[in-house]
Amino acid sequence: MWKKIIGFGALGIAVTAGSFAGYKLATDEDLRKKIQEKVTGAFAVSKDQLSGMSEDVAVKRAQLTRNPQINRDWVENQWEALNN
Repeated sequence: MWKKIIGFGALGIAVTAGSFAGYKLATDEDLRKKIQEKVTGAFAVSKDQLSGMSEDVAVKRAQLTRNPQINRDWVENQWEALNN
């Protein structure tokens, strides 16, 4: 009985917190800009790390993280370097 009450209470708190976060994100333009800047900065850092990788390192990293996008980005980066 108490487990159900605690579970529903935790669920209610989670829903309330999620609703507040969604409302805040939808109405606060400064918060959206800060989040966008952080994501853009993280992408730029990741792109810089990718440019310093060798092909072997990119393949191993893609295998470890199970993310084939790493290989695609590495190849795209190599083509961009050749075209510039």
